[in-house]
Amino acid sequence: MKILEKFNETKGPGYAVTVVQEGKEISHPIHGYADLENSVLISEATNFRLASVSKQFIAVAVLVLVQNKKLALEDGLRTFFRDFPDYGKDITLYQLLTHTSGLRDYESLSSGNTSSQVHDEDVFVLLKNEKGGLFEPGAKYSYSNGGYCLLRLIIEKVSGQDIGSFMRERIFQPLGMNSTAVNFEGESIIPDRAYGYSLQENDQWIRTDQDKTSATIGDGGIYSSIVDMRKWDQVLYTDIIMVHKHVLTDEGEGVYYGFGLCLKEHNNRRVAYHGGSSIGFQTGVYYLLDERMSVVFLSNRTGEEGSSIVEQLADDFLATNVYRDIHESKRL
Repeated sequence: MKILEKFNETKGPGYAVTVVQEGKEISHPIHGYADLENSVLISEATNFRLASVSKQFIAVAVLVLVQNKKLALEDGLRTFFRDFPDYGKDITLYQLLTHTSGLRDYESLSSGNTSSQVHDEDVFVLLKNEKGGLFEPGAKYSYSNGGYCLLRLIIEKVSGQDIGSFMRERIFQPLGMNSTAVNFEGESIIPDRAYGYSLQENDQWIRTDQDKTSATIGDGGIYSSIVDMRKWDQVLYTDIIMVHKHVLTDEGEGVYYGFGLCLKEHNNRRVAYHGGSSIGFQTGVYYLLDERMSVVFLSNRTGEEGSSIVEQLADDFLATNVYRDIHESKRL
């Protein structure tokens, strides 16, 4: 896998990759340090900040509550937040999930205190103080981290549990994802945690694990490992609604968005995918739906495009003798 060669430095942060087909791992390259200061190497149990790859877990949490008839996708935002301004009266959960709500990018809005980390509750206040959205709900697609921050708050309101307890009891533990956790920065203890780093002009790595938006949860606050992500991949092949083409974007490539996942066709294959980016971390997941094959890329360094890397990893693996041998054996 040539794209990983640039990561293979003598001493630096690195990556963990897993390639899984029908629940069986067939490749797992790992390289680098999870904690440079303490010389802790990355292992298959290392937990990385997933960043926006977290959105698919939030989407499943919403669907669990829908299945239990605790809420409906057609429910409006003001069902849960009665004091939200009029511009949100027609925004539905469905639109929050599919980035068609028209909510503005909270990262472009001033919090009034640039030294403090922003939390999901702060995002709610920022959006509540806006006089309008980017467009009428449902009219267009515009990727909204803020929409997923609000979904986190809604999950808590409806379930009566904090998001960490809900995800652990209803999603992670039933799947055996025992080390995956929601990170409440400054409160949570993440086992086998990878810390994020950025490369400086002098070719030195410095720890850049947190920035102003690293404390939000709904849009990117889950930590997981390739061990646990191997267990997660089968959920995507059984949960049809998540990989249904809900929204055609205007980005010119015919890319669709499902619930917490982008969807497209690549080399005549149906693909669900998502990248994640947070200071110190780049991640990506790539699900080949017809082959029931998943590629997961987790790294603790700033500057790489996780979604591009994971697609190249998938393409490279599909061209290998290993994949051809598996494919041929299934045909016999």
